[in-house]
Amino acid sequence: ASASIAAASVVGENDEPVDTTLPLEEEDDVWVTSQGKFKFKLEDLPPQLQVVYILLTRLSKTKDGDEVYHICLCLKFLVLHGEALAQTAHIHKGLLLWCQENVTISTTWSLICAEWSHVAEVCVALLLHYISLPDGSDIFWKLCENHFNHSDWRVRFQAVEKVVVIGRFLNVGIMRQCRPLQAAVSHAFCYLVASLDDVDVAIAQRAALGLTSLPDQGIKALVWCLEQQFDWVILDRPMIIQTIHQLCSCIPDRKVITWDFFFNRFDSLYLESQVTLENRGEFYTKPR
Repeated sequence: ASASIAAASVVGENDEPVDTTLPLEEEDDVWVTSQGKFKFKLEDLPPQLQVVYILLTRLSKTKDGDEVYHICLCLKFLVLHGEALAQTAHIHKGLLLWCQENVTISTTWSLICAEWSHVAEVCVALLLHYISLPDGSDIFWKLCENHFNHSDWRVRFQAVEKVVVIGRFLNVGIMRQCRPLQAAVSHAFCYLVASLDDVDVAIAQRAALGLTSLPDQGIKALVWCLEQQFDWVILDRPMIIQTIHQLCSCIPDRKVITWDFFFNRFDSLYLESQVTLENRGEFYTKPR
């Protein structure tokens, strides 16, 4: 019997193989990601991508509030209005993937706080856009898991505050056309509601106060995301029902959910149960 050992390969921006036996001109030419290594020079990228990269790296280093705000505004015009990253998602996959894993989502998440509300408003818009880009939902998903399950209570406390701030600037129209974004937001919101039962009293109180302070528009958008996740992912339904129950108990005076939620889903649940029984070779008979 013979066996072959597969080795990691380096590919270029267009997924063409790169000969690794040749010496690299610069070590910075290779960009390491979770999906492999990409070889390209920053100088060869389009000008708008070079500007976006420089702004992102600068944003992760600066501490001045005014500078952070103006950099975020520049990124908003380039990324949201100019679609600098969305238009090059397939052409320059390596750069986008590297930015998603290292700077875009993590840096924007770190800047969202209640203290800088003017910065947070811009950062929330940027973060939602980054999540909607390729691999953004998975990266944000893991980030939420790490922060909400962190052993340090201060990290969990900040995560609660960040999701509350995100909820203040949410509306249904932003997420209606993007399924991965809906799943990511519902995932973060489930963690926020679950923080009501955190072992640390400060975190539980912060979550309760944060949920109470959310505007009706934010509550509506977050619950709408939960409803979409309920329809799409069957395994998440018990968790979503539990989340909605906790939310209703936390803010009983707010209109969280109506009878329409159950009425619109009874038929679908009935049909799903029929299909499941038929697949098992069983048949449902109505009681007389």
